[in-house]
Amino acid sequence: MPAIGKIPENIFLLSALDVIGETIMIADSSYTIRWMNTEACRLMSEVAP
Repeated sequence: MPAIGKIPENIFLLSALDVIGETIMIADSSYTIRWMNTEACRLMSEVAP
């Protein structure tokens, strides 16, 4: 199914990724975590304090 609509230009994509309620981590090719959204931080604080 193709995408419906278009993302408005004034939406910061990392902010959008932060509020969708899913765990998202972005890592580099060395597996170093470079960014985690709020949900990922919450999960990591529970499983790896």
